[in-house]
Amino acid sequence: EVKNRKDVKGIVIVGHTDNEPVNARGKFRTNYELGLARARAARTVWVDECGLKPGSVSIISAGPDDPPYSNDTAAERTKNRTVTIKIFPHTPGKKP
Repeated sequence: EVKNRKDVKGIVIVGHTDNEPVNARGKFRTNYELGLARARAARTVWVDECGLKPGSVSIISAGPDDPPYSNDTAAERTKNRTVTIKIFPHTPGKKP
């Protein structure tokens, strides 16, 4: 389990989206808001179900700017509707 590992000091969850515009009448106004909602949902799972401290898990939205896959095909756009999780042996933003 990650929560019991002493070498893990910080976790950053990044919400991604494809490059298709979101529906202006939908729940999210921008892909950045959608990406942040994805990251927030993933953080909730890590905190509630994995027992991590909320302060050790940061979230950001990459929106459509840093996709894990190309946005050239529908299949690749589907893969970009995800989160990535980065685990650090030190607190992000601080020198180890």
